[in-house]
Formats: sequence, C-alpha cells, structure tokens
Amino acid sequence: MNAATANDLTAFYHFMGQKVQSPQPHASTQEVPDEWQAIRDLPLLTEDDLDAIEKALEDLANGDEASPLEQFDRELRERHGLPPRQ
Repeated sequence: MNAATANDLTAFYHFMGQKVQSPQPHASTQEVPDEWQAIRDLPLLTEDDLDAIEKALEDLANGDEASPLEQFDRELRERHGLPPRQ
C-alpha cells in the first residue's frame, strides 16, 4: 500500500469516527461514502487563498475590525447584482 492510499484510509477512518460521534442523525452506510467523496471533490485552497486568509487574520490581530457578516453579504450581493437575502 502506498503512502497516499494509507493517508486516504486514515482520513476516511477519522471522518467515519466524527460521523459516529456526532449528535446529529447518522447517514446510512450508503450515504457516508457518497458524502466523503463529495467533500474530497471540493476544490482545495490555493496558496493565494491561504495567503489572503493569513493576511486577514494578521490584520484582525493588529486591531483591524472585520465587517459584520450581514454587511459583507449585502455589499457582495449589491456588487454582483444578486438578489437580497430572504
């Protein structure tokens, strides 16, 4: 077994452990592998994404104030011509 396969198996094992320990209703044995695959198919963060997140966290640590989610959401929707949140 190669290292990538071993890492995948370990990650799946931890994912299943979280599912079993979760207080939320459990998915069926058919749904869990599908959910795992859907999560794995999500695009990974790029270096630019990580740099932007790190810079934002540093800015917050240095006293910059973050916009409230509601304000950010409203501005984003206005900028991109999206309908208001219901």
